[in-house]
Amino acid sequence: MLENLLENALRHAPEGSSVRIDAALDGDQVELRVADSGSGVASQMRDKIFERFVQVEGDKSSRRGHGLGLAFCKLAVEAHGGKIWVEDAQPGARFVVRLPHA
Repeated sequence: MLENLLENALRHAPEGSSVRIDAALDGDQVELRVADSGSGVASQMRDKIFERFVQVEGDKSSRRGHGLGLAFCKLAVEAHGGKIWVEDAQPGARFVVRLPHA
């Protein structure tokens, strides 16, 4: 799941920019954040991109996938009792994963 989020962030980040990874313990939850400074995800697409075969329109990245990576991320996170979502990072996108701390 983390590898997929990192690959997506690197693919969408402008050349010469950076990708940020943060992790924090919040009570009985672990929160992971992966942020890039790319074009971001439009608000109307933020829930849809976690569905199978959905891709952001207008994406000009050189490597195209099949729209399954984020769906698999969501399945894996939810199978472990967690939650995943995307936020606006202005610029870019920030993917947040919250998992129970064992």
